[in-house]
Amino acid sequence: MPYASAPYWIAGLVALTIFAFWPFYFSSFGSAPAAAHFHAATAFAWMALLFTQSLAIDRGWRGIHRSAGRASLLLAPLFLAGGFWVVQTGNEASTPFGETVGLRLAFQDLASLFGFGYFYFQALRTRRKATLHGGYMLATCLLLLYPTVFRLLPTHIPMLAINGPDDFVNVEISVHISNALTVAFAFWIAHRSQEGGRPFAEVAGVAALSSLALVSFTRLDAWEFVPRGVGALPATAVFASGLVFGATCSILGWRTCTSRS
Repeated sequence: MPYASAPYWIAGLVALTIFAFWPFYFSSFGSAPAAAHFHAATAFAWMALLFTQSLAIDRGWRGIHRSAGRASLLLAPLFLAGGFWVVQTGNEASTPFGETVGLRLAFQDLASLFGFGYFYFQALRTRRKATLHGGYMLATCLLLLYPTVFRLLPTHIPMLAINGPDDFVNVEISVHISNALTVAFAFWIAHRSQEGGRPFAEVAGVAALSSLALVSFTRLDAWEFVPRGVGALPATAVFASGLVFGATCSILGWRTCTSRS
Protein backbone atom coordinates (compact mmCIF):
# COMPACT_ATOMS: atom_id res chain seq x y z
CA MET A 1 0.00 0.00 0.00
CA PRO A 2 1.17 3.60 -0.59
CA TYR A 3 2.64 5.63 2.27
CA ALA A 4 3.56 2.60 4.39
CA SER A 5 5.79 4.73 6.60
CA ALA A 6 3.10 7.40 7.15
CA PRO A 7 2.19 6.30 10.73
CA TYR A 8 5.76 6.86 11.89
CA TRP A 9 5.97 10.29 10.26
CA ILE A 10 2.65 11.27 11.83
CA ALA A 11 3.80 10.10 15.27
CA GLY A 12 7.02 12.08 14.84
CA LEU A 13 5.12 15.21 13.83
CA VAL A 14 2.85 14.90 16.87
CA ALA A 15 5.87 14.58 19.18
CA LEU A 16 7.54 17.58 17.54
CA THR A 17 4.31 19.60 17.85
CA ILE A 18 4.02 18.89 21.58
CA PHE A 19 7.64 19.97 22.04
CA ALA A 20 7.10 23.15 20.00
CA PHE A 21 3.87 24.16 21.70
CA TRP A 22 4.98 23.31 25.25
CA PRO A 23 6.01 26.87 26.24
CA PHE A 24 3.05 28.44 24.40
CA TYR A 25 0.21 26.14 25.43
CA PHE A 26 0.95 23.02 27.48
CA SER A 27 3.03 24.78 30.17
CA SER A 28 0.08 27.13 30.88
CA PHE A 29 -2.68 24.66 30.13
CA GLY A 30 -4.96 25.79 32.93
CA SER A 31 -5.02 29.43 31.86
CA ALA A 32 -5.43 28.83 28.13
CA PRO A 33 -8.73 30.00 26.57
CA ALA A 34 -11.49 27.56 25.67
CA ALA A 35 -10.88 28.11 21.95
CA ALA A 36 -7.27 26.92 22.31
CA HIS A 37 -8.39 23.80 24.22
CA PHE A 38 -11.03 22.93 21.64
CA HIS A 39 -8.64 23.50 18.74
CA ALA A 40 -5.90 21.43 20.37
CA ALA A 41 -8.28 18.58 21.19
CA THR A 42 -9.69 18.36 17.66
CA ALA A 43 -6.23 18.74 16.10
CA PHE A 44 -4.79 15.86 18.12
CA ALA A 45 -7.90 13.80 17.46
CA TRP A 46 -7.39 14.40 13.75
CA MET A 47 -3.75 13.32 13.95
CA ALA A 48 -4.79 10.21 15.88
CA LEU A 49 -7.36 9.46 13.18
CA LEU A 50 -4.76 9.80 10.42
CA PHE A 51 -2.35 7.59 12.36
CA THR A 52 -5.07 4.95 12.79
CA GLN A 53 -6.13 5.06 9.17
CA SER A 54 -2.57 4.87 7.86
CA LEU A 55 -1.65 1.99 10.15
CA ALA A 56 -4.90 0.14 9.47
CA ILE A 57 -4.62 0.26 5.69
CA ASP A 58 -0.97 -0.81 5.84
CA ARG A 59 -1.85 -3.82 8.04
CA GLY A 60 -4.89 -4.73 5.97
CA TRP A 61 -7.41 -3.77 8.64
CA ARG A 62 -9.90 -2.36 6.16
CA GLY A 63 -12.82 -2.34 8.59
CA ILE A 64 -10.93 -0.12 11.02
CA HIS A 65 -9.82 2.10 8.15
CA ARG A 66 -13.41 2.58 6.97
CA SER A 67 -14.68 3.23 10.49
CA ALA A 68 -12.05 5.93 11.00
CA GLY A 69 -13.00 7.38 7.62
CA ARG A 70 -16.64 7.67 8.66
CA ALA A 71 -15.58 9.30 11.94
CA SER A 72 -13.67 11.90 9.93
CA LEU A 73 -16.96 13.12 8.45
CA LEU A 74 -17.82 14.47 11.90
CA LEU A 75 -14.33 15.33 13.11
CA ALA A 76 -13.32 17.48 10.11
CA PRO A 77 -16.13 20.04 10.65
CA LEU A 78 -15.33 20.18 14.37
CA PHE A 79 -11.65 20.76 13.64
CA LEU A 80 -12.46 23.57 11.21
CA ALA A 81 -14.90 25.14 13.67
CA GLY A 82 -12.18 25.14 16.33
CA GLY A 83 -9.67 26.58 13.89
CA PHE A 84 -11.98 29.44 12.93
CA TRP A 85 -12.68 30.05 16.62
CA VAL A 86 -8.98 30.36 17.41
CA VAL A 87 -8.50 32.85 14.56
CA GLN A 88 -11.44 34.87 15.89
CA THR A 89 -10.13 35.00 19.47
CA GLY A 90 -6.64 35.85 18.23
CA ASN A 91 -7.90 38.91 16.40
CA GLU A 92 -10.39 40.28 18.92
CA ALA A 93 -7.81 41.55 21.43
CA SER A 94 -5.54 44.56 20.91
CA THR A 95 -1.87 43.88 21.68
CA PRO A 96 1.33 45.35 20.23
CA PHE A 97 1.93 42.09 18.38
CA GLY A 98 -1.66 41.75 17.22
CA GLU A 99 -1.80 45.32 15.95
CA THR A 100 1.29 44.84 13.79
CA VAL A 101 2.43 41.43 12.57
CA GLY A 102 -0.52 39.52 14.01
CA LEU A 103 -3.05 41.05 11.62
CA ARG A 104 -0.93 40.02 8.66
CA LEU A 105 -0.37 36.48 9.94
CA ALA A 106 -4.13 35.94 9.94
CA PHE A 107 -3.91 35.21 6.22
CA GLN A 108 -1.69 32.19 6.86
CA ASP A 109 -4.11 30.84 9.45
CA LEU A 110 -7.08 31.29 7.15
CA ALA A 111 -5.20 29.82 4.17
CA SER A 112 -4.32 26.74 6.22
CA LEU A 113 -7.93 26.25 7.32
CA PHE A 114 -9.35 26.62 3.83
CA GLY A 115 -6.53 24.43 2.55
CA PHE A 116 -7.49 21.76 5.09
CA GLY A 117 -11.09 21.87 3.89
CA TYR A 118 -9.99 21.59 0.26
CA PHE A 119 -7.62 18.68 0.92
CA TYR A 120 -10.25 16.82 2.91
CA PHE A 121 -12.82 17.37 0.16
CA GLN A 122 -10.36 15.98 -2.38
CA ALA A 123 -9.54 13.03 -0.11
CA LEU A 124 -13.21 12.06 -0.01
CA ARG A 125 -13.69 12.69 -3.70
CA THR A 126 -10.74 10.42 -4.61
CA ARG A 127 -11.31 7.76 -1.95
CA ARG A 128 -11.47 5.02 -4.60
CA LYS A 129 -8.00 5.98 -5.83
CA ALA A 130 -5.73 4.80 -3.02
CA THR A 131 -2.65 6.87 -3.82
CA LEU A 132 -4.44 10.19 -4.30
CA HIS A 133 -6.82 9.58 -1.40
CA GLY A 134 -3.96 8.80 0.97
CA GLY A 135 -1.97 11.76 -0.29
CA TYR A 136 -4.77 14.23 0.32
CA MET A 137 -5.46 12.87 3.81
CA LEU A 138 -1.77 13.18 4.68
CA ALA A 139 -1.72 16.67 3.15
CA THR A 140 -4.11 17.82 5.86
CA CYS A 141 -1.55 17.04 8.56
CA LEU A 142 1.38 18.44 6.59
CA LEU A 143 -0.17 21.87 7.12
CA LEU A 144 0.80 21.43 10.78
CA LEU A 145 4.49 21.67 9.90
CA TYR A 146 4.37 25.46 9.54
CA PRO A 147 2.98 26.39 12.99
CA THR A 148 5.27 23.82 14.61
CA VAL A 149 8.50 25.06 13.04
CA PHE A 150 7.36 28.67 13.41
CA ARG A 151 7.27 28.24 17.19
CA LEU A 152 10.50 26.28 17.41
CA LEU A 153 12.69 28.85 15.64
CA PRO A 154 12.36 31.87 18.00
CA THR A 155 12.63 29.73 21.13
CA HIS A 156 15.68 27.72 20.08
CA ILE A 157 17.63 30.04 17.78
CA PRO A 158 18.90 33.08 19.75
CA MET A 159 19.21 35.34 16.72
CA LEU A 160 15.48 34.84 16.03
CA ALA A 161 14.36 35.39 19.63
CA ILE A 162 11.40 37.72 20.19
CA ASN A 163 11.84 39.82 23.34
CA GLY A 164 9.77 42.85 22.38
CA PRO A 165 8.39 44.98 19.52
CA ASP A 166 11.87 45.63 18.16
CA ASP A 167 12.19 41.92 17.43
CA PHE A 168 8.93 41.55 15.50
CA VAL A 169 10.96 41.38 12.29
CA ASN A 170 12.13 37.98 13.54
CA VAL A 171 8.53 36.81 13.37
CA GLU A 172 8.44 37.42 9.63
CA ILE A 173 11.81 35.72 9.16
CA SER A 174 10.57 32.69 11.11
CA VAL A 175 7.41 32.56 9.02
CA HIS A 176 9.35 32.54 5.77
CA ILE A 177 11.78 29.88 7.02
CA SER A 178 8.88 27.72 8.22
CA ASN A 179 7.07 28.04 4.90
CA ALA A 180 10.27 27.35 2.95
CA LEU A 181 10.85 24.16 4.94
CA THR A 182 7.23 23.14 4.34
CA VAL A 183 7.63 23.74 0.61
CA ALA A 184 10.87 21.75 0.48
CA PHE A 185 9.48 18.83 2.49
CA ALA A 186 6.24 18.77 0.52
CA PHE A 187 8.07 18.70 -2.82
CA TRP A 188 10.37 15.97 -1.52
CA ILE A 189 7.33 13.82 -0.71
CA ALA A 190 5.72 14.74 -4.03
CA HIS A 191 8.84 13.60 -5.89
CA ARG A 192 8.91 10.30 -4.00
CA SER A 193 5.18 9.76 -4.49
CA GLN A 194 5.28 10.29 -8.26
CA GLU A 195 1.68 9.69 -9.40
CA GLY A 196 0.38 10.66 -5.95
CA GLY A 197 2.48 13.78 -5.69
CA ARG A 198 -0.21 16.31 -6.57
CA PRO A 199 -1.59 16.75 -3.02
CA PHE A 200 1.86 17.53 -1.63
CA ALA A 201 2.65 19.96 -4.43
CA GLU A 202 -0.57 21.75 -3.53
CA VAL A 203 0.53 21.94 0.12
CA ALA A 204 3.71 23.60 -1.12
CA GLY A 205 1.52 26.05 -3.02
CA VAL A 206 -0.40 27.00 0.13
CA ALA A 207 2.85 27.61 2.04
CA ALA A 208 4.40 29.63 -0.80
CA LEU A 209 1.23 31.73 -1.20
CA SER A 210 1.24 32.47 2.53
CA SER A 211 4.78 33.83 2.42
CA LEU A 212 3.97 35.84 -0.70
CA ALA A 213 0.93 37.33 1.03
CA LEU A 214 3.04 38.35 4.03
CA VAL A 215 5.25 40.56 1.87
CA SER A 216 2.51 41.90 -0.41
CA PHE A 217 -1.18 42.68 0.07
CA THR A 218 -1.35 41.95 3.82
CA ARG A 219 0.82 45.07 4.26
CA LEU A 220 -2.01 47.21 2.87
CA ASP A 221 -4.37 48.98 5.24
CA ALA A 222 -7.32 47.47 3.39
CA TRP A 223 -6.30 43.96 4.52
CA GLU A 224 -6.78 44.89 8.19
CA PHE A 225 -10.54 44.92 7.71
CA VAL A 226 -10.51 41.14 7.22
CA PRO A 227 -8.88 39.98 10.49
CA ARG A 228 -10.43 42.86 12.45
CA GLY A 229 -13.84 41.95 11.03
CA VAL A 230 -13.38 38.30 12.00
CA GLY A 231 -12.30 39.36 15.48
CA ALA A 232 -15.38 41.54 15.90
CA LEU A 233 -17.82 38.75 15.05
CA PRO A 234 -19.55 36.75 17.79
CA ALA A 235 -17.59 33.58 18.59
CA THR A 236 -20.70 31.47 18.08
CA ALA A 237 -21.14 32.80 14.54
CA VAL A 238 -17.51 32.08 13.66
CA PHE A 239 -17.71 28.60 15.20
CA ALA A 240 -20.90 27.86 13.27
CA SER A 241 -19.29 29.10 10.04
CA GLY A 242 -16.47 26.60 10.51
CA LEU A 243 -18.98 23.81 11.10
CA VAL A 244 -20.91 24.71 7.96
CA PHE A 245 -17.76 24.96 5.87
CA GLY A 246 -16.50 21.60 7.16
CA ALA A 247 -19.87 19.91 6.67
CA THR A 248 -20.03 21.26 3.13
CA CYS A 249 -16.60 19.81 2.35
CA SER A 250 -17.66 16.47 3.84
CA ILE A 251 -20.98 16.24 2.00
CA LEU A 252 -19.70 17.44 -1.38
CA GLY A 253 -16.60 15.25 -1.18
CA TRP A 254 -18.64 12.18 -0.30
CA ARG A 255 -21.22 12.76 -3.03
CA THR A 256 -18.76 13.53 -5.83
CA CYS A 257 -16.54 10.48 -5.32
CA THR A 258 -14.63 9.60 -8.48
CA SER A 259 -14.26 6.12 -9.94
CA ARG A 260 -11.12 3.99 -9.74
CA SER A 261 -10.26 4.57 -13.37
